[in-house]
Amino acid sequence: MKKNLFFLFCLVALTASAQKKLNLGSAKDNLNAYMKMRVSLDATEQPVFYASGAIYAYDPEKPWKHLFDFEMYNIARMEKMPGDSGYYLISREMLVYKDPKTGEILKEWLNPWTNEKAEVIPVWNDPVNQRFYYGRFKCPFQFLANGRVNLFNDVPLSYPSPLKKK
Repeated sequence: MKKNLFFLFCLVALTASAQKKLNLGSAKDNLNAYMKMRVSLDATEQPVFYASGAIYAYDPEKPWKHLFDFEMYNIARMEKMPGDSGYYLISREMLVYKDPKTGEILKEWLNPWTNEKAEVIPVWNDPVNQRFYYGRFKCPFQFLANGRVNLFNDVPLSYPSPLKKK
């Protein structure tokens, strides 16, 4: 598989006064808000971004099947692009798959359809670098209650799979 799609759903809290000053419809405010939420506007900081969740198999004829849980850590910093044209996000991340019942990190997995054991390979993405230009990047957003706003971001990945074909 050459292309994968990873969905990153982000939430940032904004005060009511900040919402009045911030125009997420503006390319510059939108990207600045995203970068502040995602990494930091201080280039010396390297915050850890954490995500966890569940992975399901879907067959239209059957109920969804809970296969794994996962945990992902991403450590990043940003640099301003020349001429104040945007940001360069420099990061690396790791993701592990976990047993949904015990929470243990999986080293192998029993495929429920074939009854075959398969090695489980953690994800080590290094680097995970992106360029974000004012005007080219616009993060969809949704205002919520209590001065909060959701920022949504799809991250399309395109590189050769490290898994060998049989």
